[in-house]
Amino acid sequence: MKNNERMKILSIPEKCTHDEALGYHLLNTFAEVFEKRKNMEIDDLQWQSWKSWMSLSIQHKSMIKIWEDAELQHYFDPLFHKFMNSEMFPLLINK
Repeated sequence: MKNNERMKILSIPEKCTHDEALGYHLLNTFAEVFEKRKNMEIDDLQWQSWKSWMSLSIQHKSMIKIWEDAELQHYFDPLFHKFMNSEMFPLLINK
């Protein structure tokens, strides 16, 4: 494999709690959905539904901890990173 850094998450599952493992999976799923939205593969109604799920999911402490992991940040599209920081996490702070 060319990029073994990405295997790091998969190679130490015993150090991950179940919540953290789910959090990594959810963030990856949300990043893929965001990419589909950018490519106009998801309509407005579907997108609003996904944003609701994202908003609910990031309220969990382990999701915030995972998102703040500096090592993980370079795996996400910078536009997804900007979206999460400008639209999703401010909703959590302003509640």
